[in-house]
Amino acid sequence: MTECIIVLSNVRVKSSNSSDGSGGGGNVRCSNSNGSSCSIDDGDGGGSNNKRLELAPAGGRSEPQVATLCETGETYLAQHMGEQGRWVSSTEKKSCMMDKLEILEYCKKAYPKRDITNIVESSHYVRVGGWCKPGRTKCKLSRWVKPYRCLEGPFQSDALLVPEGCLFDHLHNHTKCWESHRWNSTAADTCRERNMNLRSFAMLLPCGISLFSGVEFVCCPKHLKEILYT
Repeated sequence: MTECIIVLSNVRVKSSNSSDGSGGGGNVRCSNSNGSSCSIDDGDGGGSNNKRLELAPAGGRSEPQVATLCETGETYLAQHMGEQGRWVSSTEKKSCMMDKLEILEYCKKAYPKRDITNIVESSHYVRVGGWCKPGRTKCKLSRWVKPYRCLEGPFQSDALLVPEGCLFDHLHNHTKCWESHRWNSTAADTCRERNMNLRSFAMLLPCGISLFSGVEFVCCPKHLKEILYT
């Protein structure tokens, strides 16, 4: 497979002459309004309130990222990705962080040797285990959550893979300063207007803490066998 990097208005795009997507769609059931704690039904008997996601991964497991868990009546310690690629519990920081500045400060504390300048909510859900309650040693709880990626140094957009037959585009409006989930919806609507599905997306041009004024995205024809959900 041949890959190349296309530079377009400070946007990096990976292109490929073959599609190598992975299969396996899933349904996600969220327990709170901001979608930070969700369960996924892989098609073997989910609930009636499940909803499909129009999301695809951006970034990797080894990059700096933190995870927060909000469950009514329960308190757990926040987690961050360790150097060995495994989630590590905080020694003091409690989870269920809703304030973006608080999440940014946790990123900086978790990675003191890195120049963390901003955060962005991950575009996909991951299963995080080992959620600990303060003072407890048995930490077996596992949940599907969307971590926050801790962005380092000057902002640089993600490289998106563009399979053959798919379309890359980007939207920018300096009057709009939105969170990633709103830009995700905007990109998905744009793809639907073209009778296509949103394959992946990434943020452009930060305008605040976890706020951005643009989005890059890839639309693919609906007939492609590649599963676009995670």
